[in-house]
Amino acid sequence: MNSSIYSENQKNLSSKLFKLVALFIFITTTLSAQLTGTKNIPGDYADLATAITDLNTQGVGAGGLTINIQAGHTETAPNGGFSIGSANLYSSLSAANPLIIQKNGSGQNPTFTSFTGGTGTSGSAVQDGILKLVGVDYVTIDGLSFIENALNTTNPATMEFGVSICKASATNGAQFNTIKNCIVTLNRINNANGSGPSVDGSRGIEIINAIPTAAGTALTITSASGTNSNNKIYSNTIENCNIGISVIGFADVTPFAYADRNNDIGGNSSLTGNTILNFGGGGTTNPSAGIRTLAQQDFNVSYNTLNNNNGNGVNHGATLRGIFNNTATSANASITYNTITLTSGATTSLLVGIDNAAGGTAALNTININNNTISLSYPTSTSATINGIINSATTATLNINSNTISGGGILGGTGTLVLIETGSPTTANVNQNTISNIDRNGTSGNLRLIKTTSPTNFVCNGNTIENITYSNLTSTGSIDAIYSLSSAVNVTANNNIIRNLSTPTTGTINGIRENGITGTKLFQNNTVSNFSTTSGGAGGATFNGIFVTVGNIEVSGNNINNLNSTGGTAGTISGIQVSGGTTHVIFKNKINNLSSSSTAPIVNGILLSGGTTVTIYNNLIGKLFAPSASATTDAVRGLSLTSTTTTSNIKVYYNTIYLDATSTGANFNTSALFHTGSATATTANLELRNNILINKSVANGTGLTAAFRRGNISTANYNANSNRNLYYAGVPSASNVIYNDGTASDQTLTLFKARVATRDDNSVTEDVPFVSLDGTQSTFLHVNTTTPTLAESNGISIATFNTDFDGDFRQGDASYTGTGTAPDIGADEFEGIAVPVCSGTPTAGTISGASSVCTGLGTNLSLSGATNALGISYQWASSTVSGGPYNFLGTNSGQPTGNLTNTTYYVVTVTCANSGLSATTSEFTVAVNSNPVVSVTPSSGSYCLPNGTAVSLAASGASNYS
Repeated sequence: MNSSIYSENQKNLSSKLFKLVALFIFITTTLSAQLTGTKNIPGDYADLATAITDLNTQGVGAGGLTINIQAGHTETAPNGGFSIGSANLYSSLSAANPLIIQKNGSGQNPTFTSFTGGTGTSGSAVQDGILKLVGVDYVTIDGLSFIENALNTTNPATMEFGVSICKASATNGAQFNTIKNCIVTLNRINNANGSGPSVDGSRGIEIINAIPTAAGTALTITSASGTNSNNKIYSNTIENCNIGISVIGFADVTPFAYADRNNDIGGNSSLTGNTILNFGGGGTTNPSAGIRTLAQQDFNVSYNTLNNNNGNGVNHGATLRGIFNNTATSANASITYNTITLTSGATTSLLVGIDNAAGGTAALNTININNNTISLSYPTSTSATINGIINSATTATLNINSNTISGGGILGGTGTLVLIETGSPTTANVNQNTISNIDRNGTSGNLRLIKTTSPTNFVCNGNTIENITYSNLTSTGSIDAIYSLSSAVNVTANNNIIRNLSTPTTGTINGIRENGITGTKLFQNNTVSNFSTTSGGAGGATFNGIFVTVGNIEVSGNNINNLNSTGGTAGTISGIQVSGGTTHVIFKNKINNLSSSSTAPIVNGILLSGGTTVTIYNNLIGKLFAPSASATTDAVRGLSLTSTTTTSNIKVYYNTIYLDATSTGANFNTSALFHTGSATATTANLELRNNILINKSVANGTGLTAAFRRGNISTANYNANSNRNLYYAGVPSASNVIYNDGTASDQTLTLFKARVATRDDNSVTEDVPFVSLDGTQSTFLHVNTTTPTLAESNGISIATFNTDFDGDFRQGDASYTGTGTAPDIGADEFEGIAVPVCSGTPTAGTISGASSVCTGLGTNLSLSGATNALGISYQWASSTVSGGPYNFLGTNSGQPTGNLTNTTYYVVTVTCANSGLSATTSEFTVAVNSNPVVSVTPSSGSYCLPNGTAVSLAASGASNYS
């Protein structure tokens, strides 16, 4: 064999052998060098930078690696910051082989200070930060501090992030990582514009859909491995950043296989929540937020504490949010148990506690915003929008429950202020929230505590709204405690407590305000109380306990009281107002102590100006006042029916209305019931049965005290079934009338019955004995059972109306166990003493008393021989002309004449209530001696005795002295 050929073959063989040996050595060395167990700094490594170099080179071996860093260790990050992530790490990390870098021992966290002289901004491709986790999984950073270098005092030298969890590629994201118990403190002056997935300014901890060398460019993810998912940020303290935590993902489309999922900010207990302090304040252009997100599926933000200025911060001069959960199509999210304190230093920029835009394009998804505590202050606002919790996503189900929202200071300005806004989900549940201690110091604009825009279903139950003040209103504006707007189909607002709301007299307060929403409305068992005015003014405040405009409405079981406006020249106070809609039922509401001291107010217990089919029953209405009113129309109405809707039918059953108002005004009108009259039966038809309508108010000037007032002389729209009512307007007189139609009055029930016959044939009149006139008592306007009354067993059964205000069964129902022979009149079914049935015509009897009196004196007359039994009523009348016309006086068996100057003629009409028959006495004359002193001399005179007799007197035995 040729030697040269042999040598070449031998060389080739040697070369191949060398390469195989080298490869074996390389593989063996690499595998055996993977890092496992526990490494210490200092000790195994002098510093974290060296340890990370080894990690990235060698990876993590079986069982994983824990790096313990001695408490108190300090280190400056290399230029560009620490970066954990390499091909070796990507393939070696797993749930079984995790990497943990943690504090070791007690004392101060190991502190890692940023490098100096950063060159990037939040709009740059390459940004400055302290630590990056790049595409790695199962890494835990525990108990470390990341601090901005004190030398970085200006931009762009400052850091853009403290810790960044970012991607290595579109197919390699960072997953199952945990950042906990760390302290991150950056520089708030970094408020530069963000770009793409990189949000504005400095971020304490971020999770970002980008690679480190292209932070402003969002990746298009092509596999599930490319997501940043299942990461946890727990128990960290983040301070002095523009954004505390940002979590920005890939905006995937259904079925969202490549979207970030299950990232968790704060965990599920107070032990895992983050504290984010003194964020923002570094600029007046770009927004700041405690937590800001985008495109997160199944996201949790819970148990975090956020305060943008705890005394060591600066109030932010632009848009400020506590939590901003931005767009995430069809997403689920939980934002719960966070404590958020915000104070804005801007003038026109948005302030929001929790802003949710995630969950749009409903897909059986749920957004939960529950159990958060939010305190807002914005003393510098001029026209800013202020929100406590706002949702703008059309999610399937939105829950905003058990949150507490309050004012940490003045909320100024004229902009919109809405403290809970649902937006337009399919179903919005707003329950058990507390909104309190809000001081709106603006000159105009609307303050809406809970607002919904256009969900299909809106449920608003068990909320407490209290201590709300609009302190500086000078033009138009309102407080709406619960406000429904636009096109929601079904609205339920039950068991809410709304109290202590105040506005200047130019303002409006609505407890529950439904505006322009079709569908079914249910307002039950709400307490609306203590509306007041904060100052005088020219307008006169308008208060509505519940105000509804359209839809099919049930208003029941509500307690509306103490809506009291002072000052002004106008304004309307209504316990319940319904101005439109279709089918309404208004029942078992208690309305009392409503008042306005305006000179021209309107005070209504219930005001109905719309509706097609309306039933009003079992309501208690009383103690309505207008102490300064002076007008030719009614200032006070217990029940005001002003609807002129064509073919409208109004049924008013079993209500109790009691008025006893007075006024210092020149003219004062009141009506227990007002009904808009009509010349046709097709407009606002009224059926009135089994009601107590008592008006004991004092009329002034041209005013009337009326039990029942109508707006037209025609009774065509007064339904023929109207009957069995109890009317009383005080002692009959020209100003105390059972009925008035704007032209004529009926002072007595007999005259009224004649006018409307055969309606009200079985109606009665009586000053009903009530247990209590105090609206705070459960016995308010309940009938005294120890005094005989015509309200007992004088009603008539009406099918399906089988219980009273208290839920007691009425006589005639199968469950009734009382002794009544018919239902009682009024809202209270009671076991009282009935007036016995009297038959035939009663005996009138005769009048007795002095037949003459001196001018300017009077006497007492009495009735004797008249029928004296239960069911008998007496009506005295007098005239200065024999045969009348007579003026009505008292209703007792005796009658004082008062001081007389003219001869006066008296009669008494005795009526049996049950038979409806009456008898009248003969006329009794009381003459007046017009010359009480006939003559006077020094020693004698002729005088009129009090009985009208002239006598002569003489003096004797007297001595004169000088």
